Amino acid sequence: MPRGGIDLGGGTLGSVGKNSFGTGPEYAVDLRGAYEVTAQGNLWGATGAEIEGRIHDQLDDPKLGRVHY
Repeated sequence: MPRGGIDLGGGTLGSVGKNSFGTGPEYAVDLRGAYEVTAQGNLWGATGAEIEGRIHDQLDDPKLGRVHY
């Protein structure tokens, strides 16, 4: 896991997560830069592979960083 970056849960900055990203059609996380994001312990409004559909990151655009959930 990369160090630093953005911590939405479980990262090096000490966030415990517990964010609720809702169930709307918009992205829960829409990266706009090459940031590494930890996002563990959150409520995504989706399960399993559906979570990837709620995230716009390196898997969608190789210039972006990755969200690790």
